[in-house]
Amino acid sequence: MEMGNLSKRLQSDHRADHSRPLTVTESTKNSSTMENQIGEIPDEERLWRFLIYGREDGSYFVNKQQTNVVSHFSQHSRSIDRMISANKGMEVVGLIKEVSMCGRAPKQGPLLYALAVCACCNDEPTKKAALYCLKDICRIPTHLFQFVKFTSIQREGSRGWGRAQRKAVSEWYNQAAFQNNPKKLLRLGTKYKKRHGYTHRDLIRLAHVKPKTNHIEFVIQYIVKGMCNSSNFDDSDGMIREAGQFIKGVKQAKECKGNDIDHLISLIRRYNLTREHIPTNLLNSPDVWRALMYEMPMHALIRNLGRISKHELLHPDSPEEQHILEKLLDEKKLRCAKIHPLTILTAWNSYKLGRSIRNESPMEWPVNQTVAEALETTFYKSFSSCVATNKKILLAIDGSQEMIKPVVDLQQVSARSAAVAVALLMSRVESLTEFVLVSDSVSPVDVLPYDNLETASFKFSTSECACLSDEASNPMEWAMTNSKQYDAIVFFTTCATNGGNNFNEAMRQYRCRLGLPSTRLVVVAMTSNNNSITNPDDIYMLNVVGFDTNAMKVITEFIR
Repeated sequence: MEMGNLSKRLQSDHRADHSRPLTVTESTKNSSTMENQIGEIPDEERLWRFLIYGREDGSYFVNKQQTNVVSHFSQHSRSIDRMISANKGMEVVGLIKEVSMCGRAPKQGPLLYALAVCACCNDEPTKKAALYCLKDICRIPTHLFQFVKFTSIQREGSRGWGRAQRKAVSEWYNQAAFQNNPKKLLRLGTKYKKRHGYTHRDLIRLAHVKPKTNHIEFVIQYIVKGMCNSSNFDDSDGMIREAGQFIKGVKQAKECKGNDIDHLISLIRRYNLTREHIPTNLLNSPDVWRALMYEMPMHALIRNLGRISKHELLHPDSPEEQHILEKLLDEKKLRCAKIHPLTILTAWNSYKLGRSIRNESPMEWPVNQTVAEALETTFYKSFSSCVATNKKILLAIDGSQEMIKPVVDLQQVSARSAAVAVALLMSRVESLTEFVLVSDSVSPVDVLPYDNLETASFKFSTSECACLSDEASNPMEWAMTNSKQYDAIVFFTTCATNGGNNFNEAMRQYRCRLGLPSTRLVVVAMTSNNNSITNPDDIYMLNVVGFDTNAMKVITEFIR
């Protein structure tokens, strides 16, 4: 089956229902349909959960350390084997591709593992479809290396690769984007040299890669045999000549010593080199960082603001300060980079404190107040990059003092600040959202689109309660009492130690009483106690443990 036809088929599968807004007709169906979402969950739904959450049980753990990732994935992806056995392997591959191409998954690991399972199965159409998609899903070498790692574990005990996988990996190196731009493949090959125990040389050897054009052959020769062989090519071809110059630039950069800083800087500027091309011992040079910062992508620039300041490059009114400000305040570039507001919030909180505590070696830097203020402005500007779900949502925030604890995976940000930031984001992006503060009672909070973070935080502040009521189902009970109809209820709390029965029973009653069988419940345990409290057999419940920008992406996708 052609992949185009497969994509059309997927548009009418079960996930399409999950992306439609709740209609009045649907919301008034007989309550006998309430049980449909509870009980035996279809394997298609379990697969979707695995691809997005990394597990099938309806929980998303932000930063749960796994001693054996493959064992964990294997335990939580049994739906794949069942679907392949039921002649639904093509649907598995189609959903993997859809989730990957639409950017719906926060992490690539589950997608690549699922693709590897399909590529190693005994069903030939499924295997062929999986390997056909390889170059679309493995967009950078890191993805390709991890896929190969997963397939090697799947085939443990067998000798070598099959012909189909060799062809697919060979096609990855021969794809049209590289044939027309060999320097692009060279840049990827020199930036991502080795990951997951494999190098490009390993993959080229194992796949018996046969270059389809002189341009690809030039790059393969360099990767496998080095500079001396690549220099034998005819440089009258403009693309080969340009690629050869890039190779020489990378080689010269790697050979630079402490007294070659000026030469290294000229190489960085001429060939747009990244930090991966720079000798480690020279990354302590302020001049090197000055050269690197001008070509950094937005994500990398924001991530490295502290380090740039540490090297004292952001003096007031300096060209470097002006460059940073221009990039941070460019709303169009922010949208193109798709930087989430929570990423900016983390950077803002960390930068203005002048220190980092996440790394093993804490780093300190002088704070440029103009840059710190620009980060605040950037935080609000970044809201425009978020796409509305157009659903009616109740966002509830735990009002206990426990919420002043830091979020494990958002550096320097308290649980309350992160939750309020989400509320502020929702007020601007999701016009149908309502907000409540949950303590011994539930209080509506009027968050306005023009509020800033300080104003919104004040509205959610409370001095009357020291702890969350044991009746953790308060948001649902409040909505039920007030006959509030929502597509989703999202509750930001701390560790949610109150147990899941209150949530599950209250949600069941809410759905039945208001005739809303598809209303979703998301419980976010922001300070993480590794407990899953929502019903894993309810396809409209999601438990998030911990919190970061990926978690917000998961929540939005679940609600959508």
